Amino acid sequence: MVLEGRKVNRLSKTFLLAFLMISAALSLSITVSRVSASSATISICDSGGNIKTQATAIFGLTDPVYARGDNYLPGEHVILRVIPNTLPYMVVNSVHNVAATADSSGHLAPVNLGSFGVGKYDVWVDRSYALGDGWWHYGDPVAGFGTCYNGFFVVPEYLFGTIAGLAGCFGAFGIFLVSKRRRKVD
Repeated sequence: MVLEGRKVNRLSKTFLLAFLMISAALSLSITVSRVSASSATISICDSGGNIKTQATAIFGLTDPVYARGDNYLPGEHVILRVIPNTLPYMVVNSVHNVAATADSSGHLAPVNLGSFGVGKYDVWVDRSYALGDGWWHYGDPVAGFGTCYNGFFVVPEYLFGTIAGLAGCFGAFGIFLVSKRRRKVD
């Protein structure tokens, strides 16, 4: 047998064949991450599991935010990461993390993510956290995606502002009435 102009002796063939067999055996025995294209989902919801749409996923500063999921592997451990909407899905950008485990049917029950400051947020389900690279991977579900959609909004609560505004309106109306009565008396 001739390989690049040189004769390959029988010992070289044996070593080459042994190397190929060992390489094939090792490549088959290495555990591959479970991250793959899947139909796993994550949705923003209320504490009862009722899914909120893009238009209704609006929370106040003190309101707890919940998320639930479907189509996970039974018993799968995941980390739900809350990321500000405009930042890349990376562990370093996460403002809050919550661990969760899918039940025997592959469902994530409503998980309390906490309450957040004013802003737009996405929820990234990190299914590949064991890889340790800290990046989003294909197959990691996201509620909201990039700058086009948001997982949820947190808006300020205007209770004090509303009360102060109404008090100002009634005060101005009172001053108007008093000044009108004085004009009638004069």
